[in-house]
Amino acid sequence: MLVKKSLRSKELRKGFTLVELLIVIAIIAILAAIAVPQFSKYKEKAYIAAMKSDAHNVIAAEEAYFAENDNYTDNGTKLGIKTSKGNKIYINVPNNNSFTLEVYNEHFGNNDCVYYNSTEGGEPTFYENNSTICNHKSSAISY
Repeated sequence: MLVKKSLRSKELRKGFTLVELLIVIAIIAILAAIAVPQFSKYKEKAYIAAMKSDAHNVIAAEEAYFAENDNYTDNGTKLGIKTSKGNKIYINVPNNNSFTLEVYNEHFGNNDCVYYNSTEGGEPTFYENNSTICNHKSSAISY
């Protein structure tokens, strides 16, 4: 008789209990709490990589332009460059023998940019919240 009763109770049970559902929801919430911040960091790194890539493209185009014309230009159209989605560039040519470059992205603040100075050389560098270097976002252009 006891065996028959336990078989019947299993046959009548067709779903999950409230406790089981709450445990699953709690596990999903914990996983989401871990994953979302990590995803945000990866997105930020991807935006910075796109900014640096655009900077490298502009640097190469400027050097090619300089080889042909003996001067640099602040006109991205003359350089034939194409910026990544969301990126804008600002090129400053204080004299014909050097240039500075700032690359901005719409996902960052006004004082966050990738900066390069041709007289210093080296790699383009990401500066965060630096109003001394990154202060031309309103003048930057998408190409």
